[in-house]
Amino acid sequence: MEAALIQKRNLHRTGEEFPYGQRAESEAHACWQKAEDLYDAVALRREVAEFNASHALFKKGMAFMPVCFGISFTKTLMNQARALVHVYTDGSVSVTTGAVEMGQGVNTKMMQVAATVFLLIPAWSKVQTTSTI
Repeated sequence: MEAALIQKRNLHRTGEEFPYGQRAESEAHACWQKAEDLYDAVALRREVAEFNASHALFKKGMAFMPVCFGISFTKTLMNQARALVHVYTDGSVSVTTGAVEMGQGVNTKMMQVAATVFLLIPAWSKVQTTSTI
């Protein structure tokens, strides 16, 4: 069975509960369908299969990747944050947070916040990577 079929069947639906008690408000099924239609997933899968059948050394693949981040939006207690900010004598700023960069641009946003708050050009602010060591 194709992975996408299993993923599609397991998408969250509005009202389902996460293990930590938050109820989902989900547009996942509509979003998935829109992506399938917009990118003509059926045709793309066919093209990939045809390419792979005719090429022994090079292969292509295609995947949809559903991502869900549910915690903290409605749980006020969990919707808190801290940052460690160092201001150096040369005027540069270093920011460390508990945020995890997952492709959503949080490091860029933190750099922009530091630059705005301290009236710096962004190049003078640096976001340090999170470490639990």
